[in-house]
Amino acid sequence: MKSLKFLGKYLHSSIGLFVFALISAIINVLCVLLIPVYIGKGIDVIIGVGAVQFETLKDYLLIVLICAIVGAIFSYTYEM
Repeated sequence: MKSLKFLGKYLHSSIGLFVFALISAIINVLCVLLIPVYIGKGIDVIIGVGAVQFETLKDYLLIVLICAIVGAIFSYTYEM
């Protein structure tokens, strides 16, 4: 508790920036953690030779691409 009061003196003037950086970091981590999940789901729809569900695979790859872009943007914002 003592350390929070000590930090509070320094963070009081820029609390909005601190909250924005914290939210950006959380969104970045969520996006980075979702990428392997959807890559695994994409691998699961590749059943065998000639038995690939391309529509589902396309959807998963699009989600991976969106997560990578969003993660990169929020990674940049909290490191500024």
